[in-house]
Order: sequence, then C-alpha cells, then structure tokens
Amino acid sequence: MKTLVLKDGYVLEGTDSSTVYDITTVYTDFAEIDDVRPHLTKENFVGATFNDEEVESIVPEGISASLDGENVVVHFKNRAKTELELIHEEQELQNEVLDALIMGA
Repeated sequence: MKTLVLKDGYVLEGTDSSTVYDITTVYTDFAEIDDVRPHLTKENFVGATFNDEEVESIVPEGISASLDGENVVVHFKNRAKTELELIHEEQELQNEVLDALIMGA
C-alpha cells in the first residue's frame, strides 16, 4: 500500500502501483468516493506527504472510476503545478509581505 497524507490529516491509501500523479484505490461502491472528495483541495496538498516524502507543487486534477467485477477501481489524478501557477503564488506571497510591511510601518 502507498499512502497520501493530506494537510488535514486525511489518509488516502492506494495500491502498490500508485504514484503521486495517479493514486489508485479499490472500493466496494461508488459512494465511498464522496467521502474522499472534500479532502482533495489545492490547499490540502500543501504540506502533504506521499509514502512519507513531502509532496511539492502538486494539485488535484480529477477522479475517474470504473467497475471491475464487484469492485470500483478509482483513480485520483494529480498534476504538477504549471510555471504560471508557481509565478502567481510567488507574486501573491510578495504582495502579502509588502502589505504586512506597509501596515506595520
């Protein structure tokens, strides 16, 4: 088993073939997906770990599911942040620092 531990402490267990970009799980019904969905936010990936290694610049992208006999095979897809997203985050951080300096002056 491979595990993704999100910032809020939620643990998503994947099969041994899972990667940080494609976490594969097997459920008994589709309703189990609804329990996971609220935890898969960009903010919750900040400080997350995958197999005890910190996850950096990864965001959730989507979920796909299919039936395999009586089981539901679910793929939680993630992707690396784009260069533009990283630049935007850096700019937001710089603006926050500037605002704090101005307000503290």
